[in-house]
Amino acid sequence: MATFCMSSAPIYINGFTSYVRLRRFARKSMTKRTSDDVSVDLCRRSGNYQPSPWDHHSLLAITNKYANEKEVITRDVLKKKVKKILAADIITHLEQLELIDDLQKLGISHHFELEIKDILTDFHHINEINLWKCDKEEDLHATALEFRLLRQYGFDISEDVFDVIVEKIESDTFKSDDIESIITLYEASYLSTKSDTKLYQVIRPFAIEQLREYVNSDHDNETYKSREKAIHALEMPYHWRMRRLETRWYIDAYEKKHDMNLALMELAKIDFNIIQGSYQEELKYATR
Repeated sequence: MATFCMSSAPIYINGFTSYVRLRRFARKSMTKRTSDDVSVDLCRRSGNYQPSPWDHHSLLAITNKYANEKEVITRDVLKKKVKKILAADIITHLEQLELIDDLQKLGISHHFELEIKDILTDFHHINEINLWKCDKEEDLHATALEFRLLRQYGFDISEDVFDVIVEKIESDTFKSDDIESIITLYEASYLSTKSDTKLYQVIRPFAIEQLREYVNSDHDNETYKSREKAIHALEMPYHWRMRRLETRWYIDAYEKKHDMNLALMELAKIDFNIIQGSYQEELKYATR
């Protein structure tokens, strides 16, 4: 058994180390007769699949000490705290968007679907009234983040909000050294449809180029975390990633943030352990 300790609440992972000598599977040959009644030996390819190191007893022995009633009660208390943060009037428009983004990437947004839907519905309604556009590079992070979240939650939002940015990219007058904005714009470009030519023909190539230049440039300690985030994004956009694996990565990344919210962090860890325990019980049931 192994436990990854992360501040107060650990992330629990079952592990069985089994040293199994992997056996290679030889190719099997077969004989085929042609129309001329000539025997021809054909060599069949092998997938060379290896035997699983997990035996039946190992699977049934899986336990998760964090999936218990006490942890569930703690999770429910933390959920109430986070709901209050979501509903607070003191946080700004951008802070609400970033909070929703964190909830999603920490794998706990499913606990607040109604609250998130209400917030995004209000944003979408305001955007329709105000003819939402991103006119300045300074607003790019908020605009791209809101665009991605609205599309992920099924709202009809046009790529035309980036028209000014697209014009600046095409005229080579776009000026911004905020790598967070570029990463957010890059992620938003993967929420495109077939008709969104600006997103995947202009914005995505531009964002990829900017991120690659940033990754290959020199960095000090302060920008090292941003470089890690840029590399992670270039490997695969968030929209394409497997959610639970991404959650495990983002829990580590979020804990390193200077403005990390402790309630979110604790909830993410406990919820991860509880869900993992459910998966383990399902696996044990399936192997019986």
